Amino acid sequence: MMPSYYQRFDVKKIPQLFLYHSGMGDDLESLEAIAERLELTRLALNFVSQAELASAARMSRQRWNKFVTARDRISVDAALQLCRQYGLSLDWIYRGDLNTLPSQFAKQIEAVKAAQKGARPRNDRTIELHSATDVIDVLGGTRATARFTGRRDQAVSNWRANGRLPADTYLVITQELGRLGYYARASLWGMHDPELY
Repeated sequence: MMPSYYQRFDVKKIPQLFLYHSGMGDDLESLEAIAERLELTRLALNFVSQAELASAARMSRQRWNKFVTARDRISVDAALQLCRQYGLSLDWIYRGDLNTLPSQFAKQIEAVKAAQKGARPRNDRTIELHSATDVIDVLGGTRATARFTGRRDQAVSNWRANGRLPADTYLVITQELGRLGYYARASLWGMHDPELY
């Protein structure tokens, strides 16, 4: 007979109040829920792209992409690498237990979640912006956006030309847009739109 501490822990027996709920249904261990937490982690760590985090975590971009698109469950070795490098916990990665993270990082995760919620329309008066140019214009134009984000004017002009905003500006821009009565989909930053899942 197997000792009790080797038996699988049934997460569904714990009241949801004590666990981070990812919004991916009741299965906190599903591929989709784990993928969402990995993307939240990337944003909270301020990595601009998935490729940048993959490189820092010493894995290929393709391998990391399989994890964050829910095509494959992150391996224990890869998860442990993230834990060692960034102070994460396996309980956060696999089960969504926010309480097992360092408090400062848990606050960053909460900020990312709040910004994602802020990016959705809150009422009929909230106006959706459909392009990077619209976002830049609402923020006051190229020069004002450059000052606001700490970038050069030329960088913001490139955002206009490319039609995409850099991922590391997502939090600060979506919070400001919300304050101004606007929102923009995460896809303008090259990310998945949270409400589509």
